[in-house]
Amino acid sequence: GGYAESEHYIREALTRFQRTGFADSEDGFFCVKEIAVSRLLQGDPAEAGKLLQEVLPRAVKQLGPDHYLTLHIQRALVRAFAEERKLDEAEALCRQTLNALRRTKADQEGVGTGRTLLYLGRVLVEKGKLDEAEPLLQEALTLLRQDVASKLRPELPAQAANWLGAIQLARKAYPEAEALLLPGSERFFAANAEMSPHERRLAVSHIVKLYEASNRPKEAAAWQRRLDALAKP
Repeated sequence: GGYAESEHYIREALTRFQRTGFADSEDGFFCVKEIAVSRLLQGDPAEAGKLLQEVLPRAVKQLGPDHYLTLHIQRALVRAFAEERKLDEAEALCRQTLNALRRTKADQEGVGTGRTLLYLGRVLVEKGKLDEAEPLLQEALTLLRQDVASKLRPELPAQAANWLGAIQLARKAYPEAEALLLPGSERFFAANAEMSPHERRLAVSHIVKLYEASNRPKEAAAWQRRLDALAKP
């Protein structure tokens, strides 16, 4: 969770790669991607998007459009777009990324596909495309619960379940929504959860809205206090 400190060292590494002529190597591209993710996790999606949009064409040219690192960069850019409410751009790029993952499945890891499905599902829910989002998020939840790598990031399946809960909330299916929203929700408050401030607030706001909509003011107030605490620096 020490994102500012880690960013300092990654920037130093990138400077050295640039100085030795390796800016457009896998290591150089990886550094830019990690700096961008660090900016995103610190609540700066505009700078993250700027970095990723600059490096993406170079990665496509040097590594190819289906290379795992190119797709990592695209997936990070989807998150930056979503943070800035550029939902059409986020949806288009995420579909392109998912298609590449499906096409090159043998070369990809399950957690990458699960993340891509999660981010696409999130964008579709935000655009009101609930029926289209639901099977994607269900697949994401299955992948993220099974993949070994996701055990290090329990906030990933928790986010997939949370967005599925948001769908049930929109349908006024409150018991079903609660069963999806509450398990794993403590992870949204963990310092080392790989979630941006906005992603954390969105997830917790779904729980607040559940209790407001189901006329449970005591629970709504308790979760609202936790949501307000997330907004503090």
